[in-house]
Amino acid sequence: YPYFLQKSANLTMLEAANCMSVLSTTDLITRVTVPAFVDKMNFSHRTTFLLAGLCLVVARSVMAEMRSLMPLMVTSAFYGIFRSITIVNQNLTVSEYCSERRIEKMLPNALGFNMVTKGILVLSLGQILGWFADFTGSYALNLHAQNVLLVTTCVLWLCEMYFKDDH
Repeated sequence: YPYFLQKSANLTMLEAANCMSVLSTTDLITRVTVPAFVDKMNFSHRTTFLLAGLCLVVARSVMAEMRSLMPLMVTSAFYGIFRSITIVNQNLTVSEYCSERRIEKMLPNALGFNMVTKGILVLSLGQILGWFADFTGSYALNLHAQNVLLVTTCVLWLCEMYFKDDH
């Protein structure tokens, strides 16, 4: 993200820091406020993750094409909001999944497996995405590559939800 802001959007270090501060501020505020709102509205954590994930894809896609400070600050705010919602709902989705299947005793194992899997994926895919950015020389294209991974996850989950309801 900072490389994109400085190298693709040609922002100064101060401007990039301002965009990152906006993202961090909205991320923090959202982490504190949204879980209570989601619970009050009785949304499932999985649905919330999927909707926020798709909104995150849109925010990152728009951001990848921005090149001026004010639009980047606005999209950074939305990026922070939707990223926060997806991150907060990752473990809550696992918890919800275990309770739906009445296997609460498996929750610690499921959360542990989720954490280990995320760690492996971050280490491996992070390296691949870094290589991809270096190879293409485009940080904007790297944001789109991250979107492809997130859309793939959302599509697979939507397929599972569809077939689970049919059978």
